[in-house]
Formats: sequence, structure tokens, C-alpha cells
Amino acid sequence: MNLPNNFSFSQHNLQDFVDCPRRFLLKYIQKVAWPAIQSEPVRELERHMDLGIRFHKIIHQMYLGMDRSILVNEDDEIELKIWIQNHLAVPELWNFQKCFPETTLTATLSGYRIIAKFDLIAVTKDGNFRILDWKTSKRKPNRGALQNRLQTRIYPWVLYRSLEKLIPGIKYQPSQISMIYWFADYPGEKEQFSYDQAKLDEDEGFISTLIGSIAATPTEGFYKTTVERMCRFCSYRSYCDRGTEAGDLSELDDISSVDDSLNVSFSDVEEIQF
Repeated sequence: MNLPNNFSFSQHNLQDFVDCPRRFLLKYIQKVAWPAIQSEPVRELERHMDLGIRFHKIIHQMYLGMDRSILVNEDDEIELKIWIQNHLAVPELWNFQKCFPETTLTATLSGYRIIAKFDLIAVTKDGNFRILDWKTSKRKPNRGALQNRLQTRIYPWVLYRSLEKLIPGIKYQPSQISMIYWFADYPGEKEQFSYDQAKLDEDEGFISTLIGSIAATPTEGFYKTTVERMCRFCSYRSYCDRGTEAGDLSELDDISSVDDSLNVSFSDVEEIQF
């Protein structure tokens, strides 16, 4: 396939290809408008996503030095207030030498640009680097599901390959990088993934092979997923004759291969549509 000029890869579109090549084709190549809702009930989904967006904006502003008291309104939902209080109550999320909130970095691989949008990149007092990602899902995914997400492979790789753009002249090793997922409803149950040269090499090879596979796939080769349960939460299901009824919101977190629609991060904000 001839990808569009200046096509960029991200954890979102690469994950979509892994989950369902057909969805990748419809969404990123053919740019088909979303024809259906993802899940029911719609209002609850929208409410939760709105809360996630507001949470990320407030946390971003707090890392920039703004006072919480002027950011949180009295009429804000209690759920949002709890998330913020949970975040403030974890010292290791704030005790850094330097922070880069809501930062976008890019790196090049196999002739294509790969974009990563980070909730927070932090430099610890001992000179190590933390990638922190805030999760607002109602249920905490298991560690294995997180480890298999492309975000866990792409973000450390992009940071390593582009850190000098952020901090010119710095000397560093892959082992100085780690990634932490922090869950707003489970503040004491973070998941941390270390990094090293072996993982860097493995991830680089994997991502390169995945991009090569996409570029080499003819249009007719972008097949539908065989995991049809996922289709109930895909807005393109009507294009694939996979039903018209949206899945129930309460079931969403039980499907580990679906990128949780209740979870919002900096990388999601500009892609969300209602």
C-alpha cells in the first residue's frame, strides 16, 4: 500500500492495526467518518470522557505551577475531585527534579515519523527518566494487558531516540528510562515497566517490522479482526457487517484488547469526537 505523504505513526494507529487491520484502513487511510456510537449508554460515556479531559487539563496546569484552589471549582463532580486528591496524595508523582507535562516528541524509523504524546516526562533527583501516564478507566487493567499495549513499547523507545531534543547535550542510557501507569481510581496500584538496551533493540525491531507490514499490505489485505466481540465497541462495525448495536459500557473494561474508551490521556484529547 502507498501510505499518504507525510503519514505518521503513533501508538493509536499502530494499536488499531494490531487489533483490527480493517479499522486501520477505514480510519487512517480512507478517513471514513465515524458512523456509529462506540458503546451504550452514550451519556455516561461522554460524561466520563469529559471528566478525563478535565482531569488531565488540571493536572497539566498544576505541573506548570498553578494553584489547585483556582483550578478546581466547587461545582465540579465529586469523582473529579477524588481523582485530583488521589493524585496529590502520592508524593512520588510530584517529587522530581524537572517535569515536562503534556509533551510531544517524534522519532524516525523505517523512513516514517513516529509520534508520542506524553502526559508527563519527569527527571528524577538521581537523573533517571520517568514516563508517566494517567489512566481514568473504571477498572484497572491487569499488568499483562498493559505490557502488551503498544504504548508500553513505543513511548520508551520514542523518548530514548528523541530525548536530546528535549534536553540538549544530555548523556543517558536506556536503563535510565521507565514507564509508569497511574490509575486515578486506584492510586496505590501503579504499574511500572523498566527499560534497557535489550528491550530497546527488541521494540525497535518489532515496531520496524510492524510498519513494514502495514506498508506492504495491499488494500484488500486489511482484514477484519477475528475477535468479533471487539466489534461491538467499534464505530466502524456497520461497514464490516458486524452488527449495529453498540456494546454495553459496563463490559468495556473486560475486553483487554480494546483500548479503553473510558480512559483519556493527552494523546487522546485531540482525537476524541462525539
